[in-house]
Amino acid sequence: MLVSVANGIANGGTQYSGEFSATATGARAIREAGIEYSQRNDSQLPAGYPTATYDPDIFDENPELFEVDTNGLSGMPIIDLNGGSTFTASGVLSYSFGSYTLMPKTINTVNKPFVVVDLPAATEITVATQNMYRFFDGTDDPAIDDFQEDTTTPVRFAERTSKASLYFRTIMNAPDIIVLTEIENLTAVQAIADKITADDNTLTYSAYLIEGQDFGGIDIGFLAKSTVSNITITQLGKDETLAFEAPMLPALPRPLHDRPPLLLNGLVTTGGVSREINVLGVHNRSRSGITGSDRERIRNKHFEQSVSVANMVQNLQSPTAALVVIGDFNDFEFSDGYADVIGEIKGDADPIKNLFSSNGNSVVSPTLINAVDTLAADEKYSFIFRGTIQALDHALLNDVGLAYLSKTTYVRGNTDAPEKFEDDYTQTLNMSDHDGLMIYLDLNTVLETIFLDGFEQ
Repeated sequence: MLVSVANGIANGGTQYSGEFSATATGARAIREAGIEYSQRNDSQLPAGYPTATYDPDIFDENPELFEVDTNGLSGMPIIDLNGGSTFTASGVLSYSFGSYTLMPKTINTVNKPFVVVDLPAATEITVATQNMYRFFDGTDDPAIDDFQEDTTTPVRFAERTSKASLYFRTIMNAPDIIVLTEIENLTAVQAIADKITADDNTLTYSAYLIEGQDFGGIDIGFLAKSTVSNITITQLGKDETLAFEAPMLPALPRPLHDRPPLLLNGLVTTGGVSREINVLGVHNRSRSGITGSDRERIRNKHFEQSVSVANMVQNLQSPTAALVVIGDFNDFEFSDGYADVIGEIKGDADPIKNLFSSNGNSVVSPTLINAVDTLAADEKYSFIFRGTIQALDHALLNDVGLAYLSKTTYVRGNTDAPEKFEDDYTQTLNMSDHDGLMIYLDLNTVLETIFLDGFEQ
């Protein structure tokens, strides 16, 4: 069928093959709240769904998405586009592998540039998180599933380390505290810290990581700049076990946290002002398999992890110290219909919208806020899955952190970048498959008007 698109927009960057996901509406397709439409009659849901006690929102799975294959017709070149770029096109519409694909005969594009993040003000510090996309050191470890073979060579490790240094220095503008997820060990974190200093001797970072128990060998680490002192690092929840017993698996104690949350407590100083800060780095279980044959265990694990982190949060509540719970939560800023992971940790999950819930009995009080909720709706994304953009990386703040909060931003250039840049280690695009997240905290904020339940500052 010959069709024309007058108001196209790229939902993600161009793949190696020259394809990109798109809509013809002029608006990007983003993940919305609720259970996926195709799963609404899932056998794991309560009988008679929906019921009076369980009525989740329904996500329509963005049927407006289609693929554009820029070189699908003979003689047409691959056109590289960033996510968010606009286009007009006419060509052949085909259908294969469960999706519609436009193979343009003519296409005109307006590429969307990546916006540089702001430098912090004199009294601001920045706290960031970055998923490192299975960042392994240069030694192949046969005991773990480091499936990306090229990352276990010394050459590739050095290339990725160099790219990470360039990214943190020039794109993130050297945050004061960086939570790293999907990184193998302390050797890898220290290598990035050393490379940053080698590339810019005005920057000094300390590296921290405590080994977890992920079968794939990935952990949570910290980079803390010289602006942070009196640092203590504590791993939380490593000995907690999953309460749910899967009928298909042996009844053995199973770790609840494969990558146990990692806490940094320290004193951060800038512009002559020093403040205590607690940063809890998290990397919850992935969403892989959440609708598959092992879905019941996976959904329970998501929920149990959220309750566990909520208890950690409550133990860290303070009327004087900012608390930042930040990292790759592998869940959205709203409920997916199974469990509201972010809501449970914040303390405001709605029981009726979730299959698994604390039923309004969250331990978290006062509630936290998600800094991502301060962004415009079309900016709430850090990852792309099946063509849909979605937010998996979040930063939750207590009342003190919220009082300090001056800005929130996702660092673009990964999710929206053409895939071809992944193997180019001379620049920063596609350093990872997640966009980084940064929050700016103004330490000069006066706290006299802050009230927490049971506390007055």
